[in-house]
Amino acid sequence: MLGFLRRNAALIGWVIIISFGLTMFAGALLFRNSYKKQGNVKRGQLIDTSNEIAVLGQTPVNKQKYYEQISQAASYMQKNNRYIEISPEMQELIHFSAFNQALQYTILFEGAKQHKIKVSKAEIQQNMANIYKLYNMKGKKELKKMLAENNYPYKIFMENLKNDILVQVFAKNLTSSVFVNNKDVDNKYTDIKVDHILIKKDNEADSRLSALTRARNVLNQIKKGLSFQDAVTTYSEDPGTKTTGGGLGWISTGDTVGAFEDIAFSLDKGEISNPVLTTYGYHLIRVVDKKRKTGFDNIDYEKEKEMILKEKQDSAVTDYIQKVLSNDKLEIFDSVLRAYDAKSKGNIDIAIPAYQAQISNNPASPVPHYLLAKMYWMLEDKEKARKELMKAVVKGEMYPALDLVSVHFMLGDLFVEDFYSGKEIKGSLKRKIKMRYDRAMRKYEAGQKNMQQDKSNAYNQLPDLIRISRIEVGKKYKEKNLPEKIIKQYDKVMELSGNNINALKKLRNIYQELNAQDRFKKVEIEIARVESLIAESREDKVKEMEKKEDKVIELDSQDLKIFDK
Repeated sequence: MLGFLRRNAALIGWVIIISFGLTMFAGALLFRNSYKKQGNVKRGQLIDTSNEIAVLGQTPVNKQKYYEQISQAASYMQKNNRYIEISPEMQELIHFSAFNQALQYTILFEGAKQHKIKVSKAEIQQNMANIYKLYNMKGKKELKKMLAENNYPYKIFMENLKNDILVQVFAKNLTSSVFVNNKDVDNKYTDIKVDHILIKKDNEADSRLSALTRARNVLNQIKKGLSFQDAVTTYSEDPGTKTTGGGLGWISTGDTVGAFEDIAFSLDKGEISNPVLTTYGYHLIRVVDKKRKTGFDNIDYEKEKEMILKEKQDSAVTDYIQKVLSNDKLEIFDSVLRAYDAKSKGNIDIAIPAYQAQISNNPASPVPHYLLAKMYWMLEDKEKARKELMKAVVKGEMYPALDLVSVHFMLGDLFVEDFYSGKEIKGSLKRKIKMRYDRAMRKYEAGQKNMQQDKSNAYNQLPDLIRISRIEVGKKYKEKNLPEKIIKQYDKVMELSGNNINALKKLRNIYQELNAQDRFKKVEIEIARVESLIAESREDKVKEMEKKEDKVIELDSQDLKIFDK
């Protein structure tokens, strides 16, 4: 249960923005045709979901923010990762992170409307001044010109800006009642040993009341003499701790969700809490023991309180978002988002059809074929994986600009595995490879079973089991004796890699393992060329930064002269 209580697991990679500043709307100026107004939906009104990426309760997730975040991420990647390919896995992550941002924005915007937050003229003027400064503009005339060039009506821009400020103000309001004291600092340097009883709740209000009633009933029985351990065995609905007396072990501040932590650290040793509501249900918390962390003397309480305040402010927004998510059902309709969400939760039966839907929606793209192939390979259905990869290869041939390095890497790996598991290698060498392969697979599967959270890692990071076979194959076979279909795939990687330094380095290792010396030498030359480009790029960035620093110094000098006058 502790794993589920941890903030990082609960938030699924949230990037909480408290001050917001320009981050939520700066991308709007750079993204074309992103301004279509999203209509309001009243409670109980049926929604046409055919054109929505997702719906939370009865509220569509803001598509404009979703596309803006993708645009900003793509722009950043292109600018700062010129020598690294954005892999299909990274593309999925970018899209899902953008979705999380859009979902967060939607929740806070709806909250702002419900609390009737108003935007002042002063707040609008301050944000407009920030925009002029960010884009080096003199005023509204230049802004309108830039918006027109991006096919973005000024009226819609201003409406979106006001909405962004609403979210900003509402987020600040959520944190306005947060305060810290010396006790919070002491808690940071204290560990507590905790047991708990969980009474789960459903989304419906009646079910929540029923859960609260049941939790209170359990507490009353404990007060009348029922031992905490017996109460855990009889009533707790946390399968992870039901057989261990409800023990969550030793925890520190930051380990659990805010509501649980606030109560747990306020209890004395041996004390049992009243029912505490989190997104998982109602908890009865008992503090078994407390101990001071060692090695922390002469604590600067004021400095610590500043840091804790920021953490608690983040938590206030996080807790609000999580509360809304626990009360309203989230339905994801976009196939890219649905596939990643299902994969991250280990729901293969949902992920595979979602990837198949992507293939229908994007018939020219090899990406969904590649991602689907990874799913099949992880399910040890190599025949289906091979078929999907071959389809991706065909589409890469039809549309060369869309051809993927990842596809040919993976197909080459499959061919290598076929090679060592087939008739080409016999006797003791085959047995040796199989023994090492099986040992690596058992180790990998054991690691999978121990994963308590994000299962997408298991699919996004294929185990490098093929590596052991390549080494053994390379010891026996020279480059000229290797099957053509293996070398063909890795040669295609060489052709497509361009300035992709990571792909080139991986390819160098493969050629070395396969004893392909001529190709190894060629890729070494390519790596040296790209590394030279990277070094030049770094020097250019340093020079650019030095110029900026000189300009700042020059401006400061002018300011001083004016001041002297």
